[in-house]
Amino acid sequence: MPYTQKPGPKGPHPQNQPASASKRVKQPSKQLTNHDWLTVFAWIDVNPNQSQQDIVDHFANQGDSPLRFNQATLSRKLKKRGDIEQTVKANPAALSARRQRVVVSPEVEQALVLWVQDMLANGRVVNGPLLTMKRKVLEEKFNVPPEKRLTDKGWLQGFYRA
Repeated sequence: MPYTQKPGPKGPHPQNQPASASKRVKQPSKQLTNHDWLTVFAWIDVNPNQSQQDIVDHFANQGDSPLRFNQATLSRKLKKRGDIEQTVKANPAALSARRQRVVVSPEVEQALVLWVQDMLANGRVVNGPLLTMKRKVLEEKFNVPPEKRLTDKGWLQGFYRA
């Protein structure tokens, strides 16, 4: 009698495999701050002959406060090192930032900061709609081209943190 049973999937069935001791336990990750990356860069400067994977492993094994990132992220951040250092140098408050704020119109940004400072110094309240309106006025005043003007409200969160 010919064999009539259909063959199953190739390879052993998962339920028949022994438990592996090599399973990776996923560690909770957090997005690193600019301060964290400056710490990594400083360590690299002191240890210049380390591979990127050695750097990743070193910071992952830092006892009670490990910095967890992968080699691809490290490579990307090394390419942006100058930008990160320049951002922090220009604005020390950016040490706690997790990503770089993109300022399309620095003159509008500075004028808006000065306006907010003046409003707060005079005891006035500043909110999102008022900031958005003032930004539009300043973009017109500084002749920002329409295609570079901010049309959404996404910039507000970054502005509040700066």
